[in-house]
Amino acid sequence: MDSNIPKVLVVTSDATLWQTVQESLSGDHILLEAQSGGCAQQLLTSTPDLLIVDDTLPDIDSINFCRLLQQEDTPPPLLLTTDQTEEFITEALEAGYYDFISRSFSAVELRARLSRALNRLEQNSVKNRLISHLRHRSERDALTHLYNRHALSDFGALEIAKAADQKAPLSLIIADIDHFKTVNDDFGHLAADEILTEMAGRLIKTLRHHDLIVRYGGDEFVALLPDTTKKDATHVANRLLDAIAKKPFSTAEGKVDVTVSIGVATCTVQEDATEELLQQLLACADELLRDAKAAGRNVAITTTMQENTLTGAIR
Repeated sequence: MDSNIPKVLVVTSDATLWQTVQESLSGDHILLEAQSGGCAQQLLTSTPDLLIVDDTLPDIDSINFCRLLQQEDTPPPLLLTTDQTEEFITEALEAGYYDFISRSFSAVELRARLSRALNRLEQNSVKNRLISHLRHRSERDALTHLYNRHALSDFGALEIAKAADQKAPLSLIIADIDHFKTVNDDFGHLAADEILTEMAGRLIKTLRHHDLIVRYGGDEFVALLPDTTKKDATHVANRLLDAIAKKPFSTAEGKVDVTVSIGVATCTVQEDATEELLQQLLACADELLRDAKAAGRNVAITTTMQENTLTGAIR
């Protein structure tokens, strides 16, 4: 069956009206019949593109039926009515009807109203896809497709709020590629981009699915680890060191050995924690990252906000 043919659910118990709709729309519409509001709700599983609702349903009035439809996330229906008083039409439109038409409609008018409704639905669909695409672009890094620092701010606030409810531990990792400028100079920007992309893949494989992984900028990556203690975060950081260093990265210019330095900050989130906690974790982990660089690189240093502990091996 041609999926481009619109599927229309007609809700009416009037056999004559149903026949008139069939004659008006036959050929280029798939028509489904429901003789009551209850029957129509069962047929919503057939995902109609449009609904035409008679205002004389046997089991429910058309206004309340439309309000029920809104709870089902259905397309706004078209109302067939004999009552075209301003009061009734206003109530119908406020209830969610897209448009209305007299029960004594002509085939030309009905087809025109449905065509307009379909065009509006298509425009809304395109708009929604565009909004979704723009939202995705606004929170994702174009090269690695990881979340970006703007997403870290938004999702980080949510993680802090969830952790505060349970006074749970929260850890943040900053990983920075060692001597990345040298990689750029020796192998070129394209190879550097390939390394960044593979770095993202290794982070995804090493971390848990619910950890928030971010390309924070340049060759710096951040991971926010919910419900993760200092001990567990230290273990994760060491696994990251191994995952990055144990196997050379493949580029168009050949194999490249890569290591990272890591700073890890952990805290137990208190009930009164605010979004500022994220910035505190970032600042703390960043300071430890600089310590890791000074310690010889390819090393992770962890802390519970104030207490610094060197972990991992200097290689």
